[in-house]
Amino acid sequence: MTKTNKRFVRRLKRQAKRFEIQAAKAPSALYFDGGDITIEAEGDDALPTFHMVAYTGGKMTPRGFSTPVIVDLAGMAVPSNSVPILLAHDTSRIVGHSVEIPVTANNISASGIVSGTGEAAQEVRANSKNGFPWKASIGASVEKMIHVDEGDSVTVNNATFQGPCFVARKSTLGEISFVAIAADNNTSATVVASQDLEVFDMGFEQWVSAAGWVLADLSDAQVSTLQAAYDAENVAPVTPPVPVAVVADAPVDIAAQMRAQAADEVARTNAITRICAEHDNPTIEANGQQVDLAEHALRDGLTVEATELLALRAGRLAAPAIHSTSHSASCSLEAMQGAMVLTAGIPLDSPEFTGLQAHAMGIPEFLRRGVNDEQRQRHMEASHRFNDMSALDICAEAVRLDGRQAPQGRQALIQAAFSGSALTQIFTTSVNATLLTTYMQSQDTTQGWTREADVADFKTNDRIRMANGSDLSKLPRGQEASHYDRSDLVESYKIARYAKQFVVDEQDIIDDSMNALREAPVEMGNAAARLRPDLVYAILLANDTLGADAVALFDNSTHANVQTSAALSEANLITMIALIEKQQDNSVNLNLRSSHIIVPSDLKHTAANLIRSATLAYGADDETKVGTENTLASIEQLSLVSDARLANGVTDPSTGTAQSGSATQWYAASAMAHTIEVGYLRGSGRAPMVRSFNLSEGKWGIGWDVKMDIGAKALDFRGLARSTA
Repeated sequence: MTKTNKRFVRRLKRQAKRFEIQAAKAPSALYFDGGDITIEAEGDDALPTFHMVAYTGGKMTPRGFSTPVIVDLAGMAVPSNSVPILLAHDTSRIVGHSVEIPVTANNISASGIVSGTGEAAQEVRANSKNGFPWKASIGASVEKMIHVDEGDSVTVNNATFQGPCFVARKSTLGEISFVAIAADNNTSATVVASQDLEVFDMGFEQWVSAAGWVLADLSDAQVSTLQAAYDAENVAPVTPPVPVAVVADAPVDIAAQMRAQAADEVARTNAITRICAEHDNPTIEANGQQVDLAEHALRDGLTVEATELLALRAGRLAAPAIHSTSHSASCSLEAMQGAMVLTAGIPLDSPEFTGLQAHAMGIPEFLRRGVNDEQRQRHMEASHRFNDMSALDICAEAVRLDGRQAPQGRQALIQAAFSGSALTQIFTTSVNATLLTTYMQSQDTTQGWTREADVADFKTNDRIRMANGSDLSKLPRGQEASHYDRSDLVESYKIARYAKQFVVDEQDIIDDSMNALREAPVEMGNAAARLRPDLVYAILLANDTLGADAVALFDNSTHANVQTSAALSEANLITMIALIEKQQDNSVNLNLRSSHIIVPSDLKHTAANLIRSATLAYGADDETKVGTENTLASIEQLSLVSDARLANGVTDPSTGTAQSGSATQWYAASAMAHTIEVGYLRGSGRAPMVRSFNLSEGKWGIGWDVKMDIGAKALDFRGLARSTA
């Protein structure tokens, strides 16, 4: 079930639960039983008269309500002293009419004539003569009702009542009925409820603001268009709903009402979904955040028309005429952050700003928004206007952004900027953007044939690998199948933290020398990018022992994944591929397909010729060659990985041990198998993290430390093979 459907179901449940509350939002008929009725006859020819106490001002529980209801007599309107007198609230069963309806502070009484000529009047007369104790009940339409929460109290009809309960603050008397049985929770009359949607009466400016516009920024033509839309939506007269009279024993079809409302909601949902799809599912700003328009419209109950207006607005760039040109408005913190990024030589629309790493490293939101976002465009335009500012100019703007007056004098200005937060934010954005871009664009030759994981902490992580079990066995008739057993193989490793720091001295700002701010993040980004391949290739060159069997990763006798005296050639590469493909696990043939050939820089071109050439040509003396098709290219489709660490050697970052390389040793790997796992601290975005700090204790300036939490371990030997010349 989608998020939209779940919200819709929850909304229906809430509406069903609050059905009795929503009943008070539109005129509704309520029937409240009162006291006894006295009927008298005036002579043989005179019509019988009656007197009744219709309502005593206390709590009643009409049908449809699980909570008691009180009618506020001070807010009850009596249109006329002459109202219909019915039998059991049935408009077709007329008993008579009233002639006087006195309403006091705590009760309603009525006197009248049994003027009806039908069976209802005859029944009342006859039963009264026989001494039947008739009761009274009023029927009223409710225009306003409030809810009193549990623990609260309310004073109504000269009495104090404890919640929970409802109070009908405004109502109109419609009729009075004779009833046979006094009301209680099970036998009280019913409620006629109309589930009209709530209407929030907002002014034009509020309506414009709720839709995401700033009225002061709009042109006259835009204001006129929006005013017309507002008038069409809010000013048009609405015909009030007509109360529906329902007899006491007729059940209200709540299910039908909810089905009708559900159908309306489905129609609105489908229309909003279609409109947003036609406009490429735009995002808008709401409550200071970028949100999906479809989700916002469905959740907040926007009309189809309002949604379409927002979709049209989101799909176009704002007209330059509505942009503020004041310096304080355009030279914002975002504009200054973007200007410093440009000064560092990083484009503001760099694709690296849209990934998980950018979010983890704290790249400002406006740089991570979509290309059609209006605020993003506005900040970027301003950034280009300020990217040639000097260091002192940046300090002055930082002081202003901190809400302070820029002091006179260069030294005082710089110290004021360093003591605030804006300058740190401006510089840190540039550092983060430069470091992230460098890190993401650095070549990582371990991608594709290694695996990645997020680990919870710096403790030892046990990576459990389930070994393959036996094959299916033949089952004789009537016998029980044997269990499928798997064994757990564990490799353990820890991640570690690697870190450096660099500073920009206050003297660099005074000298307007920003080289450290531009160069150091590049160096830190490259250093962070080198960590992963250093760890991985150190494992290959060290030939570490696996914990599962206490045998070296590359071992010919046990693991059968080593070739010796085998220089890189077609025949030896074919043999290497076969070594991996023939690997077994618990005697199960894995049929692993080799995906990568990993070679030192010296063998890169030889490997490329072997795996990429369409044909392999041989001399005339090669009589054994039958054809010229290069099956390494047509069948295997290997990816070539070349790294200088394999030839030059590498220092293991985790131990500091230097591992020697070889210009003739090469490897093959299968991405289908467990090879080497690279672990990152969970929540780091698998990227370096940057933190800023102010220098103190005899030092002046701003500093940044860079950390990366990472580790690596070989998990299994079956997806790797090594060949030594």
